[in-house]
Amino acid sequence: LELFVDEDSETEKAFQSLVGKLFAKNYARLGWDKVAGESAGDESLRGIVLSKTLYSENADAKTKASQIFAAHKENLASIPADIRPIVLNNEIKTTNSAELVKTYRETYIKTSLQEFKRELEGAVALIKDEKVIAELLESFKNADIVKPQDIAFSWFYL
Repeated sequence: LELFVDEDSETEKAFQSLVGKLFAKNYARLGWDKVAGESAGDESLRGIVLSKTLYSENADAKTKASQIFAAHKENLASIPADIRPIVLNNEIKTTNSAELVKTYRETYIKTSLQEFKRELEGAVALIKDEKVIAELLESFKNADIVKPQDIAFSWFYL
């Protein structure tokens, strides 16, 4: 349903509220951290719950995601892999910062981890600043930033 709701509309606000209610119990139960002995199902479910709870604009979840980001700001790859894309996405959505996009792009260039590169690309695509989007599109022409074999994947996000 999320695909069919216009961004920044009253309908989206109502939908976000519904999503928040649907995921509240599992957010309270699962939280952000793995628990020793938890089931594989709970471990898998956590990512969905966190993502949808953030989509619902839950203040506690947004604060926690930003705290995790701040704790790993100097080494984004050190964010636990199971929540890293969620944290990276939240920070871009929350700040809408061109400077943060620059940081993500610099990190993208330096890392050799393909999964991490894709997470960074997915996150920068969430920026709303049209000037930054134009710069991102322009960067696709530079093979030192985005390798030719990765352009199609990068376009997927933008």
